[in-house]
Amino acid sequence: MNLFCRLPLLALFPLTMLFSCNNRVYTEIPLKQVEDFYANMKEKGVNTDTTMLYGYFFTNETKKPLEAAAEELKKKNFQFVKIYQSDDNIYWLHVERKEKHNSNSLYVLNKELYNLASRYNLQSYDGYDVGNVDPAKAIETDSYFVPEDFSARDVVKDGYLYLLVINNAFDKFSHKEEFCYFIKINCNYDIVDEHKLPSDSELIKMDNLDHAIEGMLNAQNIKNYYVFRNVYKGDRNCFIAINNKEAADKALKNFQQTSKIFAFNYEIIKDEKWTNYELAKKIQ
Repeated sequence: MNLFCRLPLLALFPLTMLFSCNNRVYTEIPLKQVEDFYANMKEKGVNTDTTMLYGYFFTNETKKPLEAAAEELKKKNFQFVKIYQSDDNIYWLHVERKEKHNSNSLYVLNKELYNLASRYNLQSYDGYDVGNVDPAKAIETDSYFVPEDFSARDVVKDGYLYLLVINNAFDKFSHKEEFCYFIKINCNYDIVDEHKLPSDSELIKMDNLDHAIEGMLNAQNIKNYYVFRNVYKGDRNCFIAINNKEAADKALKNFQQTSKIFAFNYEIIKDEKWTNYELAKKIQ
């Protein structure tokens, strides 16, 4: 199989948990390591929400316990690949399965595989790798895919709270010149406190408006990215990057006439250097 990522031997994980049974001590892969594994794939434009081919590896000093473990794994729909002996005379079992995972589900499966290794008194469950469901092909990457790496901050500006939510993943976005237009959606809300913030109910309505606009653009095949939003002194603005100004403008005019979610105004700004995004990133 063509590997996208192969976890190193567990001895190489410095931040680990020990799992002991039958006089064996296993060094478990921590959840943070699994989360980083998926974050790294997403940064490279891999759609991790699709079915992929996952490989799993076990080691032992002798072959027979691995053969017995392989029989149990086959009953759990794992496909047997091979048992082989490495140069250091350690036997390796390699099985694989086509499946969907996220960091939490793979972490849970890892625990099950540690338990299996323990029951057969194997030297180790050594970890996993992942590849394309077609072993003849490499994992597909999409440079247009942007993961969600949102952060929120609030600062005091001229005595009032300024709220910002921004997707930091656009720092590495390589198509900024193409997506040089920004839809700026502006909503005026009722101020309810001394910080000049909106009520929770109006915040929900404005969030629903954002989702509806994104859905409308997607339905009309207008490629778009939700970049950031801010709230300050009665105004809430969200910025959506697009590459087709004319189509977006036409779609928004029609949407504005029919939508009853929350009153809004919009403008489409040309910002080839993503200046508004860079300025928002500097707000501390």
